Amino acid sequence: MKKLFPIVFMLLWACGGTPEATDRQAEPEEPEPIAVTRWTEKSELFMEYRPLRIGETSRFAIHLTALQTFKPLTEGRAVVELAYGTGQTETFSEDGPSRPGIFGVNVTPARAGSPAMTIRVESAAVDDEHRLGPVEVGGAEHEGDEHEHPHDGGEGGDHSLGEEISFLKEQQWTLDFATQVVGTATMRESLTVPAKVQPRSGGRIAITAPVGGRLSTGIRLPVIGTNVESGQVVAAIVPPTSTPSDLASLELAAEEARVKLDFARQERGRLERLLEAGAIPARRLIEVKTNESVVAAQLKAAQARLAQYEETRQAEHREDGPTTFQVRSPLGGVVARVNTTDGAHVESGQTLLEVVAVDRVYVVGEVPEAGAAAVRRPAGAEILVPGLEQPLQVDRLVAVANFVDPQSRTVKVIYEMDNRSRRLAVGQAISLRLFRSTTDEAPAISESALVDDGGRPIVFVQTGGESFERRPVTLGERQGGRVQVTAGVAPGERVVTRGAYLVRLASMSTQVPAHGHVH
Repeated sequence: MKKLFPIVFMLLWACGGTPEATDRQAEPEEPEPIAVTRWTEKSELFMEYRPLRIGETSRFAIHLTALQTFKPLTEGRAVVELAYGTGQTETFSEDGPSRPGIFGVNVTPARAGSPAMTIRVESAAVDDEHRLGPVEVGGAEHEGDEHEHPHDGGEGGDHSLGEEISFLKEQQWTLDFATQVVGTATMRESLTVPAKVQPRSGGRIAITAPVGGRLSTGIRLPVIGTNVESGQVVAAIVPPTSTPSDLASLELAAEEARVKLDFARQERGRLERLLEAGAIPARRLIEVKTNESVVAAQLKAAQARLAQYEETRQAEHREDGPTTFQVRSPLGGVVARVNTTDGAHVESGQTLLEVVAVDRVYVVGEVPEAGAAAVRRPAGAEILVPGLEQPLQVDRLVAVANFVDPQSRTVKVIYEMDNRSRRLAVGQAISLRLFRSTTDEAPAISESALVDDGGRPIVFVQTGGESFERRPVTLGERQGGRVQVTAGVAPGERVVTRGAYLVRLASMSTQVPAHGHVH
């Protein structure tokens, strides 16, 4: 029996192999699905379907993205239209997506040929169509043939230069993701220098104490960073009482003045009666009235000193008290410094706090002396603020210093900025991009598309609906949140502007993402 086994094996091999191998070779191969990617100004189409055959149903998985939001369409109608050269048209449609953004349409062609395919989307968010050109519809005699599909791989042909990165539509739709077509832009040569936000001329003022005394606790000093208006009361000062400073002496002085006033009033009444009787001249009554007024003033002053003593002795007092000096801010702005505390004693002329005007500020750039000649007359400038995606445009050039700072060896360039939106903080370190008059034209992309990959800038180019490619780029001039690319991408290609870092993480993953499409 053992001798017969090799003979049987050789006979089976000569007849075409084992029965299992023969069955596997007889199984027809599943055709590769066709992938299509197209963009218009309104929407992005990414579609997968099996090659078309007469009488056979091909399930179209149509992914539709609104380019205004880069989110999936959640309602509407998708239509697949096959227009033959004979004027005959076949239409297949599906109302509503089976999943957000994915419309499953069954297409069963009734005739062979090369019809022009059009995908239309009808929804409240997007009303658009994608003309894909001719496609092949095979008949019975074409079964098993391979056809070329000129619209495979997305619009603009194949720009693949590196390894393809998979980033599914389901991932794009749920994340902060966006792309942008590479265009061309003319930008001026520029020089970026460090800068600092400073108060404008006359925009910083020190508020001092007009008199010496104790700061009232009734009006509390504003804290640093508080907004104050011009003319606003920022402090109140209670001056010390004049001599004598003891309570008994002040009460005695007030009582003496009160007694003198009572006597003066009685004397005035007596002289008025004598004057009516003609017993005295009118001059005597005038002298008594004058003396009465003086004594009344003395009493009022004594009472004020007594009240001032009481206010000084107490922890609190009325804000509008007769002996309180109110300190007002002559400038509207933000409190930058407070040099004392509530209830503290201050001297006349002592600085209480500083106020800085922030509605209009200066941006002072420091140009190295080696580059000072190139920006003697800058053609414009923009401000780069950490944390802001877009640069700020300057208002006007104030001055370009005609001297070199001996400490920093830089030349000052000063611009004025409208800062009512409070986007700049006084003292903040920023950057100033100074433009020259010369210009240059090159492909340009948004700066948000750049990703730092080990110290080298790269971008991710979308080569298909779910396929991307890592591209190292060489950068040129920058302006208005855009950057020129002198090498790496071409006009018409589409780069990732939001979510590029997520695509980079996907490129580093060793796992193939699970596909969630409906076919």
